[in-house]
Amino acid sequence: MLRPKNGLMTYLLTVSLLLLSGCSQSTAQDVKRVPGGYLLSEQAMRDTVAGWTADRESARVLRQGMDELRAEIAAQAEDTRRLVADLRRELAAERAAYNRRIRRGRAQGLLLGLMIGAAGVAIAK
Repeated sequence: MLRPKNGLMTYLLTVSLLLLSGCSQSTAQDVKRVPGGYLLSEQAMRDTVAGWTADRESARVLRQGMDELRAEIAAQAEDTRRLVADLRRELAAERAAYNRRIRRGRAQGLLLGLMIGAAGVAIAK
């Protein structure tokens, strides 16, 4: 029988046994305190091992699900980055077109103002 080296392992084993004893056919009679640890009946040991196996499988399934979620989140983040980059490019193109129209309008206004001013000077003479 393996004996825990510190109090934490003893505590964890006791808690797992108590949790499993409520869920399994074994009862508290199946657990006996002996010097240096605990002694379980064969059925209690089988139940404990079955519980640990089920917990290990649950943890594996959860890890696999988390990995799939991480991959999905990474793909979504990449799509979002791509979308934001496209939007920024479109905004920059629209801003450049708007600025060109403004400059063209200013130039036309200046040219029209010069022509009207020249005509006014010519008429005034």
